[in-house]
Amino acid sequence: MTTLETDRLILRRFEGRDLDPMVALHLDEEVMRFLGPLLLPEQTNDFLYRVVNAFDERGWGLWCAELKSISRCIGFIGLNEPTFDAAFTPCVEIGWRLATAQWNQGLATEGAREIRRFAHEDLALAEIVSMTSTANLASQRVMEKIGLIRDPDGDFRHPQLSPDDPLAPHVLFRSHSSAT
Repeated sequence: MTTLETDRLILRRFEGRDLDPMVALHLDEEVMRFLGPLLLPEQTNDFLYRVVNAFDERGWGLWCAELKSISRCIGFIGLNEPTFDAAFTPCVEIGWRLATAQWNQGLATEGAREIRRFAHEDLALAEIVSMTSTANLASQRVMEKIGLIRDPDGDFRHPQLSPDDPLAPHVLFRSHSSAT
């Protein structure tokens, strides 16, 4: 299992000690505002079980984002394979979810740059995508900062959400290995 590092983050496999910070993350209404309903502790436990299993199977996935200065899990940054059907699937998606106390410090951008580098250089992925609700401007800014390019033709209504859900309209960003 690959551990990655940036100036301020250690991106590593999830461990038992990460459950409490992840439960708190998934119960934070501000964190989950563009992601859907809050996750109960059992749902977060199941989520982490799937994340760890994905790492065991593929050797990559969603990394625990540990802030070096406090040696504590602050969320995740990593790669995922969406399970829904869309014009751009199958694909590998880059994404992140961090505790609100760490927002607006450039940590999502810092970690996502390293994950993007890893995806293209170490995994030799020709393309990765990222997507979010049209209302989630902060995540769209991170996508732009790490060099992803908006694909307006790829924008879609998320098929796992009700068509009338205000979170259903999504934007799609892409990154190709030749992109800088």
